[in-house]
Amino acid sequence: ELLRPPPHRGPLIAAGAVVLAAGLSLAAVRLDDELAALVKLLMFAPTAALLLAIGLQAPSEDGRPPAYQSVLLVTGLVLLWIALTWLADVLGADGLTWRTVTWTGLLVSGASGYCALRTRSAICLLLGVVALGLALVAALEWIFEPDGFTAARWVLLALAVALVIASLGLRAGAPRHSELLVSAAGLA
Repeated sequence: ELLRPPPHRGPLIAAGAVVLAAGLSLAAVRLDDELAALVKLLMFAPTAALLLAIGLQAPSEDGRPPAYQSVLLVTGLVLLWIALTWLADVLGADGLTWRTVTWTGLLVSGASGYCALRTRSAICLLLGVVALGLALVAALEWIFEPDGFTAARWVLLALAVALVIASLGLRAGAPRHSELLVSAAGLA
C-alpha cells in the first residue's frame, strides 16, 4: 500500500523519478573509473525495481494509464536495461557485446510487455518491441556473425511487416497501441 502513489502526487513522484534517474546516470558516467560494476549495479537495480513497483501500483484513469504512470514505467525500464548491462559486466562480459545486447534486450522486452499488458501502456509496448528488435538483430549478429548487415536488414524488414499486420489487428480496440506499433515498424 505504501508503494501506491495517490493520484494527486503522481506527477511530482514521476518528476522526481526522472531527476533521480538522470542523477544516477550522471554519477555512473562521471565516476566510471572509480566505481566498480557491482556498485553501479547496486545503484541502478533497486532504483529500477522501486520505480517499476510504484508505476505498476498506480491507479489507472478510465482504463488508460495516466501520464505519470507511463513516465514511472519507462524510467524504470530504462534503468532496468542499464542495470542489466552492469549485471553482465559483473558476470564477466567483455564490454557491450552482441551476446549482452541479446539477453538484456530479451529481458527488457519481457518486462516491457508485462508492463504494457498490466497497465495498458502503449509506450511500454513500443519500448518492448524496440528492445525485441534490438535483441533479434544482436542475436543474429552473435550467432551467425554474418558479413555486413544484409541478414539483419531482412530480419528488420520481416519485423516491420509483422508489426504493421499486428497494428491492423489492434486498430479498433487499442488505437494508441496500433499507432505505436506502426512507429516501431518505421523504426525497424
